[in-house]
Amino acid sequence: MELKGTQWHISARPTKIDEVYGGASSNIDTMLKPFVKMHAIDDKWPNGILLMGKSGGGKTTIAKIIAMTMVCKHKDAEGNPCGECPECRQIIDEKFKHDVQLITVSDLKKDSESANEGLSKLIQDSRALPFFGSKYRVIIFDEIQELLRSRGAINELLKELERKDSRTKWIFTSMDTIKATGSTVETELGNGSGYGSSGNTGFLRRLADATFKFTTLETSDLMKYMVNFCKTHIYEGEQTLWSYLFTVLDESTKSFLTEGFKVIAEASVGSIGTALAHLQYCVDNKVFTIPAISKYVGMAPEVKILDAVVSLATNNKSDEAFMQISGITQDNFPTVYQIMMSEIRRAEMVRVFNRIGALKVKKGVEEFKVIDDHTDGPEKISFNRAKSILAGQNYNKLKKALLELNQEGFFTLDTFKVKLLDVFE
Repeated sequence: MELKGTQWHISARPTKIDEVYGGASSNIDTMLKPFVKMHAIDDKWPNGILLMGKSGGGKTTIAKIIAMTMVCKHKDAEGNPCGECPECRQIIDEKFKHDVQLITVSDLKKDSESANEGLSKLIQDSRALPFFGSKYRVIIFDEIQELLRSRGAINELLKELERKDSRTKWIFTSMDTIKATGSTVETELGNGSGYGSSGNTGFLRRLADATFKFTTLETSDLMKYMVNFCKTHIYEGEQTLWSYLFTVLDESTKSFLTEGFKVIAEASVGSIGTALAHLQYCVDNKVFTIPAISKYVGMAPEVKILDAVVSLATNNKSDEAFMQISGITQDNFPTVYQIMMSEIRRAEMVRVFNRIGALKVKKGVEEFKVIDDHTDGPEKISFNRAKSILAGQNYNKLKKALLELNQEGFFTLDTFKVKLLDVFE
């Protein structure tokens, strides 16, 4: 693919499930791809599919691929969509003029007095047979967590998910982890709750066999993706981007392919699209030195988020703290919130037990790791950071502010930043 003059994160967007990058830190390769391939061949899909993961993890892109697989009329022998027929092109070009719709809560409110009323109308319209000859009508409901405040909405959706022989298939995405609490359905950030019509947590139960939670790609996975991208895409003529970089990098900038990639990956907070956008800027503008890359990305990579928690807790109103908070964006603030809450959890473990611990699974074997004052090596960094946060004069204020955001439900980027700034004395 010729990259010059294109937006890489758009032109390189996958259109087949095998093209989706999973990485060692994700379950895309082990769980999602086999699920899609199986149903693509037998062409029998569940009424609802739920894709959960943080912003930038590829949920909407995958939802579109699944929708194409459902409606394409010229699939290959393995069930992959052709990417060229009108049904595929309307999804790739994001026109959504045929039997696939992309809906958000905001869309439901456009022609109705409330999101619930808009949902009722959408459901009623969805019961019509496909208009353009597809086997299914497909509704991609982006960021479904915003609708989970409504008990009535959950009940209406459940009725649709329970319909037998339905020609309408729903693909839900959520940037929050939807979980069960007693008889309610809630999100990890507290963004709404609702009761299932068929008993405890009916919404999740109906989607249980088609629910996929994507873990955030680790820095190493994003670096591997960028290397593979550079080796498989053409830049300026007939040479690969990887070959091109070797012609323009010298002794002072060759670290771009190692440390530079690492800085870009960390700043992208698990998002392939963000990583490609950063990579393109650096290549097109020949930004190859580590200081210049760090200054450009400035997107609150995880290490800066962790520093920000320490700054907030210790009342460190430095220029660096200013940059850390200013660097939180619309795309990454839910991730930033969750990382901050994880640090509060660790600080609370230190307060109560004077140690932290986590259960990890490596090659199918569960391993519980305890870190305390007696632990040696780099693993102790997280323990020492938790102790520093706990000892900070503003720790209780920070903990209270983050918990209040969780209780308030859906919150905006501006609300989040104001809450953080209010922590400082």
